[in-house]
Amino acid sequence: MNEDLARKLRRLRLYGLLTHWDDYMTMAQKRRFSPVRLLTHIVAEEYRIKGENARERRLAQARIPEVLVMETVVGPAWCLPLVDTQRAVPFSETMTESLMKTWDRVGVDFWQVGNQRKALSWWQKGIQDGEMRGFRPDLARIYFEVAKHLLHPQSKQKRLGEISAEQYLVKARTMFQEMDLQWDLEELESISATN
Repeated sequence: MNEDLARKLRRLRLYGLLTHWDDYMTMAQKRRFSPVRLLTHIVAEEYRIKGENARERRLAQARIPEVLVMETVVGPAWCLPLVDTQRAVPFSETMTESLMKTWDRVGVDFWQVGNQRKALSWWQKGIQDGEMRGFRPDLARIYFEVAKHLLHPQSKQKRLGEISAEQYLVKARTMFQEMDLQWDLEELESISATN
């Protein structure tokens, strides 16, 4: 392979083709591939390599503990690896609760930098997920956060969807009372007193 072709392959990010060029050419000569068959084989291999690299990158970014990683297995159900449900289920619940808190926190962060529209969209996602999954404490806290920010004098909006700030405040208060979350109730009452 000449340097010009290698440079072009690097520019196109075809690193698998660059690495295996000689192997592909040797195989094409041995098996007497036509140009179309060779190109088809190279594209299929590049696709496979990029897919595998993307999967590994997503897995690394997810930061899932090694004991909970389950490799993709192709085959009948009886040969799939068993999942340790004693460890995986609590982990998944923790991840979902953590996700609820993340939506709340990201919403607050966007609000603080002045992007109220994005903040409200993050809280909307948290509300939808919380209502679907039934995470009542986190859902009540998101209701409270939405109400608190919509009632703020600098708020450009007074509603999130069809629900007003006051209705979110009532929802949060009701849920805090039902779950007997005293600290949250005290904070809610202090906000209600100032508005």
